[in-house]
Formats: sequence, C-alpha cells, structure tokens
Amino acid sequence: FAFRDVGKKIVGKFQEKFITIGIYLIDAELLKDPIDLIVARSLAISVELNLGIKIIPIVNKLDLIDEGLLELLYSEDSIRERVSSMEEGERMGLALDLLNLIGRYSAPVRIVGVSSKLGEGLEDAFEIIHESLCSCGDMT
Repeated sequence: FAFRDVGKKIVGKFQEKFITIGIYLIDAELLKDPIDLIVARSLAISVELNLGIKIIPIVNKLDLIDEGLLELLYSEDSIRERVSSMEEGERMGLALDLLNLIGRYSAPVRIVGVSSKLGEGLEDAFEIIHESLCSCGDMT
C-alpha cells in the first residue's frame, strides 16, 4: 500500500477532506537487535516520504521485546552507542549512516510502545495521535 500508486491516491483523497497522519506499526517480534530498530525507523521515514504524510511509529507487542532493546526504543543515543560497540564492518557502518539520516530528516517524534495483551501504552498512542492532529502538542 505505502509504496504503490494506489496508496498515494487514497492518502491524497483523505488529505482533501481530513488532517491525515499514518501509523507505522512495528512488530516487536522482529526487533532482535538495535539494527532492526534502525531498519524499522528507516522504513517508517520512507513511508512518510512516499505518502507525504506525518508518520507515527508504534511498536506493537511490547510485552515480547527483549529488555535490552526496550531502553533503545526511547533513546537515539543509546541505539548509537549499542551499534557503535558492535563488530566493525559494513553492517555497522550502514546502520550508523542510516541513524544519522533518521536524525537529520525525521521530524521529531517519540516512538510509542503498546501491548494490547497487557493493556499498556494505549493511552500514550492515543495521546501522540491527538498531539499530531493539533497545534497544541509536541510529539517528542
């Protein structure tokens, strides 16, 4: 959807009548290391660029994420530190370059984690959605 012409057309129709945002759901089961989080954020930014709308990244199934990665969701500096401590190579270099691009081109937005199983984070998700739709809020 997000990378097809029909996606742009549908979003365009919504934008004609409504304030339009997108929610990019990140499956926590797919986050095994810090680079996975960088890749997910890169995809969210790609969707934002392609559709021309503000994207809110939300990590779903937060109850399944490894504790070591949980802290990384909320701190770009922690992600950078963790990736920098990995074995040097093309993968690490590309991950750091992508992280720099995210910091440079991504609008300030906090990543929200939710767990419907535990009923956690849903209020935070609703809050950031509300903040993105009005001039009253700060999405960081």
